[in-house]
Amino acid sequence: MSDKTSEPTICRGNPSGPYLRAIRLGMGITQSEAARLMGVSTRTLQRYERDGITSTMGALHVFAICHAYGISADLLFEIARRAA
Repeated sequence: MSDKTSEPTICRGNPSGPYLRAIRLGMGITQSEAARLMGVSTRTLQRYERDGITSTMGALHVFAICHAYGISADLLFEIARRAA
């Protein structure tokens, strides 16, 4: 039996959104700063943190997230797959 209580926000729905938020907070940067690093609007970043990685998201957006946060696309997609 797995213990999901240690990461409750990451285990609900598409877990990549809360994971992205956790990375940003761990970096100590605001949504505005993260959005600037990614070259997107703050509203777009908020959508990423709410909805996570989706099938409608373009590859350039995924790579911008990975570059800004220093993570691999493989890791990001693996986290998103956990919701399936």
